[in-house]
Amino acid sequence: MPAIPVIALTGYLGAGKTSLLNHVLRAPGARIGVVINDFGDVNPDVSGDFISSGHNLISITDGSSGWVASDIVGDSNAPIDAKLDTIKDNGGPTPTVALLAGSPAMNAADKALATSPTDQRGYARVYNRLPDIGAFETGSAYPADANHDGSVDFNDLVKLAQNYNVSDGTRTWEQGDFTGDGNVDFNDLVILAQHYNSSLPDGGGGSPTPAASPATAAAIIASVAGTQTTTTPTPPAPPAKTPPKSTTKAKRPIPEPPAPPVKVAPKRPVFSKARIR
Repeated sequence: MPAIPVIALTGYLGAGKTSLLNHVLRAPGARIGVVINDFGDVNPDVSGDFISSGHNLISITDGSSGWVASDIVGDSNAPIDAKLDTIKDNGGPTPTVALLAGSPAMNAADKALATSPTDQRGYARVYNRLPDIGAFETGSAYPADANHDGSVDFNDLVKLAQNYNVSDGTRTWEQGDFTGDGNVDFNDLVILAQHYNSSLPDGGGGSPTPAASPATAAAIIASVAGTQTTTTPTPPAPPAKTPPKSTTKAKRPIPEPPAPPVKVAPKRPVFSKARIR
């Protein structure tokens, strides 16, 4: 195995070491080890001027500026404890860092900025109203999996149907609110129909199994939205199979020969003999 070069990167806080490190690591095909040593009393998480879109969580922001009211920031005198777990397998294709109980990152992100429908694990990005800051959505599940069993099936459809068209702003994920607006409506039904019959592999890793066909999804939507009721739906019936066409040609009936004409004998004249006296 060839030796890997190691760079020692040292300097005072805010001297630009991070910028230099990013430049070094972006080199094509780079295989470099870097040892960083900071000089200073505190070690801030960021430095410099920023234009923030909000909803960031920064523990120590000494030497930086540009943060807005929705950002959760601290400094060296009062750092923010994000309450993060260790990086490990929390389901999905890659390891993630879960949020511990009481983390300020919970429900602190902006729903309008959540451009992806899922978190890093493939679970729903929004769970009960607001998304979390970071790559891990606490309490979430596979999209439309109301009962958290790893698959989207008839049991989840029943949960949604029982609350369908309830718009009181208090509905939960477990009641069929998959968009996080507190209501159970057509948008939630579409999400369930698109994922119906899909499931996560054992252990939650990898890609989910294929979802329902468009015909099945349409049947599910029609079974609930078409009735506009909260009754329990019936499971979608499998598509009917068309019987194969017969290749046997029907035989034409053979016509019967016409009956021969009936011959009528001509009438003979009748002569009477008169008696002559």
